[in-house]
Amino acid sequence: MKKVLGLFFVFIGLLILLKSFYPEFYQFLSPYAYYIKASFWGVALVAFGLYLISKDRTWRTAIGALFVIYLALYLVVPETPGGWNFEWGWNFNGGKIEGQMHSLGTFKASNLELNNVPAEITFVNIDGDSIKAETNLPLEIERNGDSIRIYCKNCEHYKNGKLIIEVGKDINLTEISMKNVVGRVNSDIANFVEGLSFNDVVGDVNIDSINGDWISFNNVVGDIDVNVDELKRFDASDIIGDISLTIPREYKVQFLRASSISKLETQGNIYEGTKTLKVSFDDMIGRISIKEE
Repeated sequence: MKKVLGLFFVFIGLLILLKSFYPEFYQFLSPYAYYIKASFWGVALVAFGLYLISKDRTWRTAIGALFVIYLALYLVVPETPGGWNFEWGWNFNGGKIEGQMHSLGTFKASNLELNNVPAEITFVNIDGDSIKAETNLPLEIERNGDSIRIYCKNCEHYKNGKLIIEVGKDINLTEISMKNVVGRVNSDIANFVEGLSFNDVVGDVNIDSINGDWISFNNVVGDIDVNVDELKRFDASDIIGDISLTIPREYKVQFLRASSISKLETQGNIYEGTKTLKVSFDDMIGRISIKEE
């Protein structure tokens, strides 16, 4: 028992040191935080059962060591990525929501960034040339020239958050980026957007229509469904989930990289067309489906 406790304290100490001197290590763990938290009782019961039925001391030691490592990770990871503050992952106050939907304002911008937002995010079109935002979370807005950043400083314990972004049909957008987002993302806008990026996202992503130059996904835990109107480049790396990509009949797919353990399924002749969509898949766990409309 002393050895197990010793291993536990050593591993906790190593995690604290890593946070202090190599914080980028937690960017690697961040997409898996949800699964570490959600699987606690399953892992605990399996480990306890294996420990009881095993008669070999070496096996018992190995099971105990692995469970201690898992327990240490469970205690330090928060329920949302991007908030590694070592509050032991427990929410003593219970989940909170802001309550009533309220407006964040109306603004014009060509670059829109969403950062540290634990909410279901919905993009919809409206008439006009401005952007409107409504939410039930204590989000803040930072303006920098032609760029708008919507973010939350202390939203780790909020539940059932919602963020609705209304995009004017006449506004020109250069890029929409999302970082450290926990929640489903739904987009149904017809605007031309030069680029869309999703980094460290836990939740399904559904894009009904994309009209732009490129879209990229990195460190995403969830299914991705994209319907292409106009697109030149599609990149996906470090994905846990299925990807469904629907392209117009005039498009052909050119694979730049396909490094994954996922199975590729195709429908229609995706290798012939007058327009080219360059596609890259790297380090994926899940099914990949590419089909013609």
